[in-house]
Amino acid sequence: MLVSNRPSLEQFHIQLWQKVSSLLKQEIEIPSHPVSDTPSLLDEDVWKIRFPRNYRTLVSLVVCHWEFPEELHWRVHLDLEDMSFSWLNDSQRITLKVLLNSKETCERFLYESRSFSKEKIFGNVLGNDFKELFKFFKVVRVHQRPPTPSVWRRGYRDKGCRIPDHRWREKFDESFTTEQVQLELRQNLISKTITHICEYLTNL
Repeated sequence: MLVSNRPSLEQFHIQLWQKVSSLLKQEIEIPSHPVSDTPSLLDEDVWKIRFPRNYRTLVSLVVCHWEFPEELHWRVHLDLEDMSFSWLNDSQRITLKVLLNSKETCERFLYESRSFSKEKIFGNVLGNDFKELFKFFKVVRVHQRPPTPSVWRRGYRDKGCRIPDHRWREKFDESFTTEQVQLELRQNLISKTITHICEYLTNL
């Protein structure tokens, strides 16, 4: 948020989290039912969370989830940490992972990054994108199906299926090994970049 008239970090801290808290009190409907209910929101067999896939709404969710009620916060946080965001580009994936690192890192990144102006944070991330977020972000109860009685059958029934010819690769296919090495190098570079950014922001 590099602008000539930007607030101090302390002022930004107050503005940011006051805005998030105010929005959640007005807009969020999810905690009022599941958080007070049993079993716990952390029980994945009972509660399912539907996440948005759009990058902008994901940024809004990651920023706002730091002010969610505790149980909902941890369920969302752990689910997001497990996501690879493979459908996004590398820059977007790095941004989301940095914002997920900690509440302090999230705040620092928004304050220091050239990608987020004050207008973009309060006008888009906590404005239009926030309103769009709750069209897709849902907490729903999983419908429990009664157990299906087992049926004894003679013989082996799993016949499997043949891989289509155009997807078949021999074990000694060199292109497969090269592709895998390149993928691992790319993932390693992304991981190092995320670690470097988080350490830099922590030491500012």
